[in-house]
Amino acid sequence: MCMITDVSEQRHQEEFYHSFIQNISHELLTPLAAIAGHVANIKECSIEEVESWRHSQEIIEREVRRLTGLTSNLLLLSRLESGVPLRLELTNIGALVEEAVAGLLRLAQAKGIELSIQSPPRLPRIPADRARIKQVFINLLDNAVKYCPEGSEVQVRLRTDAEGIVVEVADNGPGIPEEDLPYIFEKMYRVEKEGTRAVEGSGLGLSIVKRIVELHGGQVAVESTVGKGTTFRISLPLADEPV
Repeated sequence: MCMITDVSEQRHQEEFYHSFIQNISHELLTPLAAIAGHVANIKECSIEEVESWRHSQEIIEREVRRLTGLTSNLLLLSRLESGVPLRLELTNIGALVEEAVAGLLRLAQAKGIELSIQSPPRLPRIPADRARIKQVFINLLDNAVKYCPEGSEVQVRLRTDAEGIVVEVADNGPGIPEEDLPYIFEKMYRVEKEGTRAVEGSGLGLSIVKRIVELHGGQVAVESTVGKGTTFRISLPLADEPV
């Protein structure tokens, strides 16, 4: 029985590795192909074809941003998994949420999406790596704004419980199919659903969220109903000892 379990686990890891390599190769090659095509177009354009030049320039800039984001996420995930220590300090989680919301405000407004924060007037400070935890909120908000249709609402709700602080990022977007929920925190996993295929993304954002939260001794959970929306719940513990 033990041998069968070990072989099954090894096979699962091998399949996951091959799938990861295929996905990351696709995510790298797609923007590179677009860049190469538009560089060729620029070379062939006459100096009078200004609009064609501009169009190719915009595409190249967009794909460079996409590659930069993918590379940054890969490097961050690698650092997190290699055991780079967190820089813990007593942190105002509410302030980090406000900063993350402010950073996504322009993107949300462009789609007519309302971002709101619900929080008690005072929250206990908890030990956290400010940059890493802020990245958690940015990734969750970015996901919600990207996948929600125009005119949607995204709420960030903060509260305390017996263990620490709970942060929920809730939207009324398309939702995630039940069969996809067990896998959404895996590297490069993307929900292939009508209306979401055109959304650009590396498939690493939620893996980063999960890893950062777990490094803080916290937990991440998700609830979703297709057609009604999704709620991600982050639980972060209070300090066991002075930081």
